[in-house]
Amino acid sequence: MLVLQISIKGYTASFRSPASMNYQESLPFPPPTTITGIIGAATGREYFEAQNYCRDLSFGVHIQENEGMAKDAWAIKKVKDGGRSIGKAVVIREVLYRPNIILLIVGPETKLKEIEKAISDPCFPLSLGRDDEFITFIQSELETAERVEKSVIHNTVVKGDLQGKINITALSEGSIPHFKTYWLNSEFDRDKRNPKVRRPRNRSPYTYISEPVEYSGEAVAVSDTVFPLWR
Repeated sequence: MLVLQISIKGYTASFRSPASMNYQESLPFPPPTTITGIIGAATGREYFEAQNYCRDLSFGVHIQENEGMAKDAWAIKKVKDGGRSIGKAVVIREVLYRPNIILLIVGPETKLKEIEKAISDPCFPLSLGRDDEFITFIQSELETAERVEKSVIHNTVVKGDLQGKINITALSEGSIPHFKTYWLNSEFDRDKRNPKVRRPRNRSPYTYISEPVEYSGEAVAVSDTVFPLWR
């Protein structure tokens, strides 16, 4: 099967976990909505157009490396007194240093070729997380992938219930690795009163697999790297 493999690097990135407030934890990987935003910026589509465009695509992510983590203090505006006034507050935001990510896209061949062409000459600047965290390197290539039923995965993301899909002891004798799960939305709705406001929907658990484990879910292999797929 044909897939589109995209290598992405940047100086910084922050993918805010929606569960964090005053301390804004960053996910170690780009969430589905960020991937949709990158495809939309490359192809010249506003977010909701890009969301419709991506509905027949599946994604896989492999984190090559995040060289470090920084914490940045931010002053933000905060609604107070039930919306009657606006004050200020300080939040701490985690920032990934020099992220190096491989994104895999699976879908109709014509769409993969369209995205590959757009990545080489994007309509708008491409960023990771915030608008000013620009992607400094991006390269896409159509590759041949093979579906695999059982494989070893690591530094990647699995969506949904992991029960029965991973074996956490087979490759880690003497220790039991623990993995963090994030509840993320894959899409947004427009707010009925204010169409400029996005409302999250389609929340699902996404687990970052940071250590090698045996995996028996939907996945494809490109060269020696296995990508669990999700949409």
